[in-house]
Amino acid sequence: RLRRFGAKAQTRKRTCCTCEAAMGDGKERTEDPGEPSSPSRAQVWLRRMARMPWSKDGRKKRRQGSLEDERMARLRTSVDPLQRAATVARETSQLMRDKNKPLPGVPEYMTDVETERRKVRVGEGERRIHVGTSQPEEGYCSNRVVTAKYNLLTFLPRFLFEMFTRAAYLYFLIQAVLSWISVISPFSGVGSTLALVFVLLVAAVKALVEDHKRHEEDRTLNNSVAHVVSEDGKITDKKWEDVKVGEILQVYDEESFPADLLCIYSDLPDDVCFIKTANLDGETNLKIKRPARFAVDVIQRPEELSCLKAELVCEAPNANLHVFHGVLQGESQQQLASNTLPITMNEVLLRGCTLKNSRFIYGVVIYTGGDTRIMRNQAVTPTKVGIFDKFLNVQIVILLIVQFFLCLACSITSYVWAQEEGLNNYYLALDQHVQGNFENGFVYILVFFLTFWILFSYLVPISLFVSMEIVKFWQGLYILMDEEMRDFDTGEPARARNSALNEDLGQVEYVFSDKTGTLTTNDMRLREISIRTDTYGRKDFQLEKFCGNRRENMGMPALQAFDEKLHARLYSTLKDIGEAGPSPQLPDNDDVFEFFICICLCHSLIVEQDPENAEVGIYQGASPDEVALVQAARDIGFEFVQRSSSSVTLSLHGALYTFEVLSMLEFSSERQRMSVIIRWPNGKVKLYCKGSDAIMLGLLAKEEEPLLVKIDDQLLHYSTGGLRTLVFGYREMELEEWEEWDDWYQNAALESDFEAREKEMVECAKMLEQDLRYLGVSAIEDKLQDGVPEAIDCLKQAGMKVWMITGDKKETAINIAISCRLILDREKLLMCLADKKEVAKDVLESLLRQRTSDASGRDFTGIRQELLIDGKTLTFVIGDRALEMVFAQIADGCNGVVVCRSSPKQKAAIVHIMSEYRQQIAAEGSRTRIQAYWRKLFCRLNTLSLAIGDGANDIAMLQAANVGVGIAGKEGRQAVNNADYAFTQFRFLVRLLLVHGQLSQYRIARLIKYSFYKNVAFGCTLFIAQFFSGFSGQALIDSISAAFYNVVFSSVPVLLFAVLDMPLTFETLMHCPQIYNRIKSLSTFTFWKSVLDGILHGAVDFLIPYYGLRNLGVGRNSLNGLYAVGRTSFVALTGTVNLEIALVARHWTWLFGIFTVLSFVLVFPFFIVLEGLYRAFNIPDPAQWGVTQRLFASPAFWLLMCVSISVTFGHRFCWLSTKRIFFPGDQTKLAVMEQAGVLDKAAVSRRLSTLSPRNGHDIAGGVQTNGTMSLVGSSVMELSTSHLPGVRHDDSAV
Repeated sequence: RLRRFGAKAQTRKRTCCTCEAAMGDGKERTEDPGEPSSPSRAQVWLRRMARMPWSKDGRKKRRQGSLEDERMARLRTSVDPLQRAATVARETSQLMRDKNKPLPGVPEYMTDVETERRKVRVGEGERRIHVGTSQPEEGYCSNRVVTAKYNLLTFLPRFLFEMFTRAAYLYFLIQAVLSWISVISPFSGVGSTLALVFVLLVAAVKALVEDHKRHEEDRTLNNSVAHVVSEDGKITDKKWEDVKVGEILQVYDEESFPADLLCIYSDLPDDVCFIKTANLDGETNLKIKRPARFAVDVIQRPEELSCLKAELVCEAPNANLHVFHGVLQGESQQQLASNTLPITMNEVLLRGCTLKNSRFIYGVVIYTGGDTRIMRNQAVTPTKVGIFDKFLNVQIVILLIVQFFLCLACSITSYVWAQEEGLNNYYLALDQHVQGNFENGFVYILVFFLTFWILFSYLVPISLFVSMEIVKFWQGLYILMDEEMRDFDTGEPARARNSALNEDLGQVEYVFSDKTGTLTTNDMRLREISIRTDTYGRKDFQLEKFCGNRRENMGMPALQAFDEKLHARLYSTLKDIGEAGPSPQLPDNDDVFEFFICICLCHSLIVEQDPENAEVGIYQGASPDEVALVQAARDIGFEFVQRSSSSVTLSLHGALYTFEVLSMLEFSSERQRMSVIIRWPNGKVKLYCKGSDAIMLGLLAKEEEPLLVKIDDQLLHYSTGGLRTLVFGYREMELEEWEEWDDWYQNAALESDFEAREKEMVECAKMLEQDLRYLGVSAIEDKLQDGVPEAIDCLKQAGMKVWMITGDKKETAINIAISCRLILDREKLLMCLADKKEVAKDVLESLLRQRTSDASGRDFTGIRQELLIDGKTLTFVIGDRALEMVFAQIADGCNGVVVCRSSPKQKAAIVHIMSEYRQQIAAEGSRTRIQAYWRKLFCRLNTLSLAIGDGANDIAMLQAANVGVGIAGKEGRQAVNNADYAFTQFRFLVRLLLVHGQLSQYRIARLIKYSFYKNVAFGCTLFIAQFFSGFSGQALIDSISAAFYNVVFSSVPVLLFAVLDMPLTFETLMHCPQIYNRIKSLSTFTFWKSVLDGILHGAVDFLIPYYGLRNLGVGRNSLNGLYAVGRTSFVALTGTVNLEIALVARHWTWLFGIFTVLSFVLVFPFFIVLEGLYRAFNIPDPAQWGVTQRLFASPAFWLLMCVSISVTFGHRFCWLSTKRIFFPGDQTKLAVMEQAGVLDKAAVSRRLSTLSPRNGHDIAGGVQTNGTMSLVGSSVMELSTSHLPGVRHDDSAV
């Protein structure tokens, strides 16, 4: 018996002495010097064990006295051990008062120790709330919830602060301020200020629209109605925002809880209530909650609530959704079940949850507003920045450095020119030192440096940043509106929760995926079982489809269809039960019968009525495995019918039996098992236990050891079939044995030190879960989602390396990986399994030698292989830098990696390890630290990882990866709430990456390159003009025209381009994964090539008008003045940049065409209107007076404009034509095939339905070869993706 409860049979001498002293020999015990003065918990338990109640004398003593009998009757009124603890405390306290003697079975000196131990210790920030007064507590947070960012007073300062904390907007602000200083500014401050205001206005409108939605949601929520119980018992309605701590609320079915409440009454007869926590954690199953244990019949009507007199002492507000620490201290023994009643999360109703199927409840407000658990969990997801934003930061810094030296060179040149050439031109009067012509050389250079800085500020496009926000917003809407990514069953669309990462989707190299619920459906179904040494069922039989929730198919027909042997084994037993009706004579010690009884009793499910099928209920619970087991048991005749607070009712082939639940030890991730103690109708007490094989096999009795080999074979068989397993066991016990254990368990539950309470309760549970008789194993199938093998195959064809990281067993992980084509050849699978660090190191080094073929250790061009590593081996790898790099080197060379038995922390660590490895490889060979830094920086921009998962255990991995994707599945919405993108099926990932990812990257990359191209071209005209104006800092164009160039004349076409243009159709992008991430749309080379194109075109658009107009006209009607040349150059440049965007566009629409033409045509009326406004308001600006009329009336203007545009357009047209004809890329070749009708659309559509090639991994199944294909140039024949599906090789195609 001592061994059964975990006590050691061979105790130390000191312990034995303690036992003798506890047995009452009358002698004073001699303490050891090192022994604590107060008895330990183990010593107390040994003293109590000395009075073993299951002995004859102990049993006799236990049965004496009616008070003890009444106490036991009350103990069995509840399943919850914490609530039973209240009854224990009440009765033991009564014994002490009435009889003035210590607790039964406890020495007198323990009374003070126990009393001191039970003092309430909640901790700092504790909250004390009076229950029953109906008076609100003052000094606590308001229940008004505000999720909006701004209000009328804070919008402007907060918005401006947020904008100007960004480097780009701060740069433009400084530029606008400097432009108002006439001494240094070549422009009027109006233009740059208007441009900045316009950009800020657009960003402000976007922020206001988004915040308005939050205000509406807040207003609706805060104005919701709550039902408050006043002191006289009347129910009054008040707004949620007016609810205060300490008030008593009444909540009806289908209503949400306005605040965090302590439940004090439920209208259900079983004294329970059901809540739905979908808004909190996304789980749709109902949860059971129980009111605090007040005395029976204290609350029947609302007016009786004011009679309650108690004080709740609870912890300070925090974000823990699963643990609540509190104590309810009563003032009256007639009301509260104990003077001190522990309160846990079982009695707390959290804001955001909904009451279901419970009629109504009463609850005391504990936390309000921002103190509630749901608001405390409104954590902001770590900020992630897209790769193009990071790339821009680097390039802008480089551009600003170039601008700095350019301004410095121009200012020095200006000073030299003024001192040399300027003095020779008397009409400039440079010998007179006035404002703007300083005598001090340093001051002169400094002032002109600022002048040139303002003049060349147009090198950085101010419109780019707001354009990127708009474009990414629309791209997010495209993802939302994509019907191909909408769940067929629920109608839930895909969502871009962080559209700032859209371009990252087109450059993913690593995909880290969870298994359960991500690759699989998380729809568990029982397929096979093993009872003792016999196996029943078969994997290909689907019991749920056979029954179809129809009563006529359940019972014997389903049992026979499931397995003939099992039917023969149970037929006579179940037939007798069904014919005899309810009877206490149930089969005893029948392992098959006990196995199914264990399934029906050892769970935490509840039954909910099915509105569509009244005959069959719906099982609700947190574990899909439990639902699958109980449903399967119901189908074959063992039906779980009802659960009350103290019993479970089963229907065994029509006969109803009620089993009394004495205790329930719930499942936890630490325990990995669940137990329930049941008293059968015949009075026998049994403990049923189920859990993982790693834990359960260690709890079996010694008599079961001969079966371990057979059990291992059964587990291996199921695991290799990809099935999830649970092990079942039980043991019988005497009622007195449970009573004695329960006493200690209740004492542990009353521990006021909350951390010690949890630890002691776990230790108590371990003592009972020993010496189990093995019952059997269940094998549950978690089916793959539709299209998972094809999706993974497509991702691998796109060049991505796919990882599966799961907590399941090795065999299960391998078989799921084989099913989804992540592992292609099990014989070639590399295994990395070790139980010691030295072994792990040796295995990794051996695998590295096996995988490498040269001395460098990084040539993985050998045989195609996959890798498997378990979590135990990873514990030795993670933290050791050398082993991490060896592991990453091996994994990086494999086509697929499977990680089993991993923890959430290990999932995130793997992501970091692979990122660091790629950076280390990129930095190798660097001569300096700066070079190594830049290489690592660009490696981070080019090597991106994506993590996808569906559970809370995947959150760390999602946040560690560059892109996190959440699956909205059955494990709640925790992953979705912490992800950047979300949808319901893994196969949607293919479309997200291949279509939306590639298009987003293509569009945003060209938006960036074009924006810098047009601004550099404009800045170049201003720079070259300085060579012809003595580097005076004089601008060619006025500031308003310059602002309109950026904001109006060149912004709309590129905006439409970035929203609408696409190089290939969706079908081609999906059907040709080989082109994914083949060419970087935006790189340092392509970026600076666009900058050089801008410099060339800016130079052409200035030099041609300058030399063309220099000899035209004299006097005030001349066309060779600065303003005339500047106006001509401006018009030519506007035409050049608009033709450039038209030339690079792959997909023309009527909207794009209209705005491209208008952007250029509107320049002419703009100048006329602008000059008219200057005249109307009598603004003396020589740049405007008469210039427009003279230019528009001169044929030379129109000729020079056309020549300039033709030269620049001709340059780009010849370059692009040569590239596309003689050096085409894969996208160009596919686009030509689409336009020529070479791609077989029917074949493409057929192949898209499965995402997979028809002939293994050769994707040439959709190709029709009718000869050789010849397209514009011979090089087109050499398509690198030569096995493209759906391509007809036809001579006459073009």
